[in-house]
Amino acid sequence: MDIKSLNRNVVVNMLVAALLLGANFLVYNYQMQKYRRLQETKDYETKKNAVIEVINRLEKKLFAYKKILGKKDAAELVNVISRAASSSSVQISSIQPQPEEEQEFYNRLSINLNITTSRYHNLGKFISLLEKSPEIFNARIVSISGRTGSGDDKGSRLNAVLTVSTLIYKE
Repeated sequence: MDIKSLNRNVVVNMLVAALLLGANFLVYNYQMQKYRRLQETKDYETKKNAVIEVINRLEKKLFAYKKILGKKDAAELVNVISRAASSSSVQISSIQPQPEEEQEFYNRLSINLNITTSRYHNLGKFISLLEKSPEIFNARIVSISGRTGSGDDKGSRLNAVLTVSTLIYKE
Protein backbone atom coordinates (compact mmCIF):
# COMPACT_ATOMS: atom_id res chain seq x y z
CA MET A 1 0.00 0.00 0.00
CA ASP A 2 1.37 3.24 -0.91
CA ILE A 3 0.78 6.65 0.56
CA LYS A 4 -1.31 7.77 -2.33
CA SER A 5 -3.88 5.06 -1.93
CA LEU A 6 -3.81 5.57 1.84
CA ASN A 7 -4.48 9.28 1.39
CA ARG A 8 -7.21 8.47 -1.08
CA ASN A 9 -8.87 6.08 1.43
CA VAL A 10 -8.62 8.72 4.17
CA VAL A 11 -10.12 11.34 1.86
CA VAL A 12 -12.91 8.96 0.78
CA ASN A 13 -13.59 8.03 4.40
CA MET A 14 -13.68 11.70 5.36
CA LEU A 15 -16.07 12.47 2.48
CA VAL A 16 -18.32 9.57 3.47
CA ALA A 17 -18.21 10.72 7.09
CA ALA A 18 -19.02 14.31 6.01
CA LEU A 19 -21.92 13.08 3.85
CA LEU A 20 -23.26 10.97 6.68
CA LEU A 21 -22.86 13.87 9.09
CA GLY A 22 -24.73 16.18 6.63
CA ALA A 23 -27.50 13.62 6.12
CA ASN A 24 -27.72 13.17 9.88
CA PHE A 25 -28.02 16.95 10.32
CA LEU A 26 -30.80 17.15 7.72
CA VAL A 27 -32.74 14.29 9.32
CA TYR A 28 -32.26 15.86 12.76
CA ASN A 29 -33.56 19.27 11.57
CA TYR A 30 -36.56 17.64 9.89
CA GLN A 31 -37.40 15.68 13.04
CA MET A 32 -36.98 18.80 15.23
CA GLN A 33 -39.36 20.77 12.99
CA LYS A 34 -41.84 17.92 13.17
CA TYR A 35 -41.44 17.80 16.97
CA ARG A 36 -42.04 21.57 17.27
CA ARG A 37 -45.19 21.34 15.13
CA LEU A 38 -46.44 18.48 17.27
CA GLN A 39 -45.68 20.47 20.44
CA GLU A 40 -47.56 23.49 19.05
CA THR A 41 -50.50 21.25 18.11
CA LYS A 42 -50.48 19.71 21.58
CA ASP A 43 -50.42 23.16 23.22
CA TYR A 44 -53.27 24.33 20.98
CA GLU A 45 -55.34 21.24 21.75
CA THR A 46 -54.66 21.62 25.49
CA LYS A 47 -55.93 25.21 25.37
CA LYS A 48 -58.92 24.11 23.32
CA ASN A 49 -59.73 21.40 25.88
CA ALA A 50 -59.56 23.96 28.69
CA VAL A 51 -62.04 26.17 26.81
CA ILE A 52 -64.32 23.18 26.19
CA GLU A 53 -64.25 22.36 29.92
CA VAL A 54 -65.27 25.94 30.74
CA ILE A 55 -68.08 25.75 28.19
CA ASN A 56 -69.27 22.44 29.68
CA ARG A 57 -69.34 23.94 33.19
CA LEU A 58 -71.24 26.98 31.91
CA GLU A 59 -73.72 24.73 30.09
CA LYS A 60 -74.35 22.80 33.30
CA LYS A 61 -74.96 26.08 35.14
CA LEU A 62 -77.26 27.26 32.36
CA PHE A 63 -79.33 24.07 32.55
CA ALA A 64 -79.51 24.43 36.34
CA TYR A 65 -80.72 28.02 35.95
CA LYS A 66 -83.22 26.93 33.31
CA LYS A 67 -84.57 24.37 35.75
CA ILE A 68 -84.82 26.93 38.57
CA LEU A 69 -86.11 29.76 36.39
CA GLY A 70 -88.46 27.60 34.36
CA LYS A 71 -91.95 28.49 33.32
CA LYS A 72 -93.96 30.21 36.04
CA ASP A 73 -97.32 31.85 35.99
CA ALA A 74 -98.68 34.66 38.12
CA ALA A 75 -101.30 32.43 39.82
CA GLU A 76 -98.63 30.01 41.04
CA LEU A 77 -96.54 32.89 42.38
CA VAL A 78 -99.55 34.44 44.13
CA ASN A 79 -100.15 31.08 45.85
CA VAL A 80 -96.55 31.01 47.11
CA ILE A 81 -96.89 34.61 48.34
CA SER A 82 -100.21 33.81 50.06
CA ARG A 83 -98.72 30.79 51.87
CA ALA A 84 -95.77 32.92 53.06
CA ALA A 85 -98.20 35.60 54.27
CA SER A 86 -100.30 33.18 56.28
CA SER A 87 -97.18 31.54 57.77
CA SER A 88 -95.86 34.89 58.97
CA SER A 89 -99.12 36.47 60.23
CA VAL A 90 -99.19 39.08 57.47
CA GLN A 91 -102.44 40.14 55.79
CA ILE A 92 -102.32 41.01 52.09
CA SER A 93 -104.75 43.83 51.30
CA SER A 94 -103.98 44.07 47.57
CA ILE A 95 -102.00 42.24 44.89
CA GLN A 96 -101.17 43.98 41.62
CA PRO A 97 -99.22 41.94 39.01
CA GLN A 98 -97.04 44.17 36.83
CA PRO A 99 -96.19 43.66 33.15
CA GLU A 100 -93.16 41.44 32.56
CA GLU A 101 -89.89 43.28 32.01
CA GLU A 102 -87.99 41.69 29.14
CA GLN A 103 -84.24 41.17 29.52
CA GLU A 104 -81.84 39.44 27.15
CA PHE A 105 -82.06 35.93 28.62
CA TYR A 106 -84.92 36.19 31.10
CA ASN A 107 -88.07 38.11 31.97
CA ARG A 108 -88.70 39.74 35.34
CA LEU A 109 -92.20 39.29 36.73
CA SER A 110 -93.04 41.78 39.49
CA ILE A 111 -96.03 41.90 41.81
CA ASN A 112 -96.87 44.92 43.98
CA LEU A 113 -98.28 44.02 47.40
CA ASN A 114 -99.95 46.10 50.10
CA ILE A 115 -99.66 44.26 53.38
CA THR A 116 -100.62 44.83 56.98
CA THR A 117 -99.22 43.23 60.10
CA SER A 118 -99.11 43.85 63.81
CA ARG A 119 -95.34 43.48 64.20
CA TYR A 120 -92.27 44.49 62.26
CA HIS A 121 -90.84 40.97 62.84
CA ASN A 122 -93.78 39.46 60.96
CA LEU A 123 -92.86 41.59 57.96
CA GLY A 124 -89.24 40.40 58.22
CA LYS A 125 -90.38 36.77 58.46
CA PHE A 126 -92.62 37.23 55.39
CA ILE A 127 -89.78 38.67 53.31
CA SER A 128 -87.41 35.96 54.56
CA LEU A 129 -89.85 33.21 53.58
CA LEU A 130 -90.23 34.69 50.10
CA GLU A 131 -86.52 35.08 49.52
CA LYS A 132 -85.81 31.52 50.75
CA SER A 133 -88.46 30.13 48.43
CA PRO A 134 -87.32 27.83 45.59
CA GLU A 135 -89.10 30.17 43.16
CA ILE A 136 -86.34 32.78 43.76
CA PHE A 137 -88.07 35.96 44.83
CA ASN A 138 -86.54 39.33 45.43
CA ALA A 139 -88.55 41.54 47.76
CA ARG A 140 -88.06 45.31 47.75
CA ILE A 141 -89.76 47.45 50.34
CA VAL A 142 -91.23 50.56 48.74
CA SER A 143 -92.67 52.07 51.91
CA ILE A 144 -93.51 51.23 55.52
CA SER A 145 -95.90 53.22 57.68
CA GLY A 146 -97.47 52.67 61.08
CA ARG A 147 -100.92 53.49 62.30
CA THR A 148 -102.77 53.12 65.55
CA GLY A 149 -105.92 51.05 65.45
CA SER A 150 -109.38 52.41 66.26
CA GLY A 151 -112.72 50.84 67.14
CA ASP A 152 -112.41 47.08 67.54
CA ASP A 153 -108.77 47.21 66.37
CA LYS A 154 -107.05 48.97 69.31
CA GLY A 155 -103.48 47.75 68.52
CA SER A 156 -101.02 49.49 66.28
CA ARG A 157 -100.63 48.21 62.73
CA LEU A 158 -97.76 48.28 60.28
CA ASN A 159 -98.60 48.91 56.62
CA ALA A 160 -96.03 48.13 53.93
CA VAL A 161 -95.92 48.37 50.19
CA LEU A 162 -93.62 45.79 48.61
CA THR A 163 -92.55 44.88 45.14
CA VAL A 164 -91.83 41.16 44.86
CA SER A 165 -90.01 40.04 41.72
CA THR A 166 -88.99 36.72 40.23
CA LEU A 167 -87.11 35.73 37.09
CA ILE A 168 -88.46 33.57 34.28
CA TYR A 169 -86.03 32.00 31.83
CA LYS A 170 -86.65 32.88 28.18
CA GLU A 171 -86.54 29.99 25.69
